[in-house]
Amino acid sequence: MEAYRWFEYPSEDVFLGIADGRSLSPVRRFFCLLVTFDFFFTILLWILSIILIKGATTIPDALEIEVLQYTFRSRMFDVVMAAAVRLTVILLFYGLLGGQHYIPVALTTTGTCAFLITKVFMFSWDQSSNAIYPVMLILSSFILAWSEVWFFDFRVVPLERQARFFNSRQQARGGNSIVNPESQGVMPWLGRNVAHIAQTPLHRSYPESIVDFYSPLESPAHSDAEQESSETESMEKKNLIGKTCNSTPSSAEAVWLQQSPVIAQHLLARVRSDHWVLDKTTDNGDNVFSQKSPKKIFMISGTLYAHISKVVTELFDKFESMPDWNPAVSFCQIIQKLNPVTDVSYQVSKGAAGVSPRDFVTLRHYKVFEDGYHVIAIESVKHPNSPKKPKVIRGLQGTSGWVFKPQVAEPDRTDFQWVLDIDLLLNSFIPKKIIETGIIAASLDTVNFLRTKLACTVDHLDIVRDHSDLHMNSLPGGMPRRNNVDIPSSSHSLK
Repeated sequence: MEAYRWFEYPSEDVFLGIADGRSLSPVRRFFCLLVTFDFFFTILLWILSIILIKGATTIPDALEIEVLQYTFRSRMFDVVMAAAVRLTVILLFYGLLGGQHYIPVALTTTGTCAFLITKVFMFSWDQSSNAIYPVMLILSSFILAWSEVWFFDFRVVPLERQARFFNSRQQARGGNSIVNPESQGVMPWLGRNVAHIAQTPLHRSYPESIVDFYSPLESPAHSDAEQESSETESMEKKNLIGKTCNSTPSSAEAVWLQQSPVIAQHLLARVRSDHWVLDKTTDNGDNVFSQKSPKKIFMISGTLYAHISKVVTELFDKFESMPDWNPAVSFCQIIQKLNPVTDVSYQVSKGAAGVSPRDFVTLRHYKVFEDGYHVIAIESVKHPNSPKKPKVIRGLQGTSGWVFKPQVAEPDRTDFQWVLDIDLLLNSFIPKKIIETGIIAASLDTVNFLRTKLACTVDHLDIVRDHSDLHMNSLPGGMPRRNNVDIPSSSHSLK
């Protein structure tokens, strides 16, 4: 098991975003080939059109008519020049310079569309003997220009971002880098860490026992199962979850159980880092910090007016009840319980302002350190019982979570630090500043919702205690005083 200590299985998409040495990543090479195809396809279609339309017997004659006698209203040579401009700009910025921003490809597509629309209105269509070829040339240029910006935004950017995200997590754990292969290439990295993958069929993403897992068919319509009470359905779901959890291989469980304390230790080390920069302080006294490690991560610190046991109970033990008090979360579920302090969870956050909902599959671990820090560590993992759902985008979380420290003078107050290492995989045309502002605003709202929930919990316990004391005092002195109301203790059961 030592070989797995600093390694987790990357998906196939991660390798598509890896740049090996000074070469381009596979997905970026495909993007450059797409632009090259655009240029040569436009030239071929243009040559065929001028030969058939102008009636030239040879290609040099056709080129002389189209180039030397060029006019904007009667020639299509400018469409070829527009494709040449796209090729030059994109290969320069994304091939030679390795640019990451969307502005160059957006400008080439916007300029091409504006030029083609102007061409359609100003071209002398009545002088063309066969207009189908100029129409095909214009439509093909329009479609190819848009396909370039779509491919860059929906394939190049997300895949290379996933590769950088995976690389940052490997480096943070002291593992091997796959994105910076100047010190070691991709193939040597594979040879040292996952040589046994070669013996696994390529079409399988998980071991055979997981891929071949059998899921029961749904009950037929109007069956007796639909008439059962909600309580019975809930029990059946819990039993089903327990069965599916047992189907996960013991090797994966061992890796998660081994990694979870390391994640908690890494989270505490992040909180204690000296690289945090204070961004702002809210009216509630919460501080927002940020640092680049290597991408930008955030940390919110403040005080919760509740005992540490109540805080941990709400955030860890009652995880599935989070949608009841946090409006930003629509669904929470424990996929697999590994031990009393470690599990794999699934969470769906609601979409807002035109942004699709995000879901997260995370490994959670609760640990109490000797110096009194309580840590709830979270990090994204892959689990066979959590396939991606339509219209919900799978987000990624690096080493994130909560770090708590009870105040010595006032035990009912708990200081906290909440580290946010989140990648929502949003489209690249959205400015990073807007994304970061939205993440911080949503996280501060979550903290306020948590305070409200903890305040309601404390008030409820006070009412229960008052009612309990009144009931006990009303009993005759000779009768045994017994209270049937269970009041949670102030110490948490998880050690």
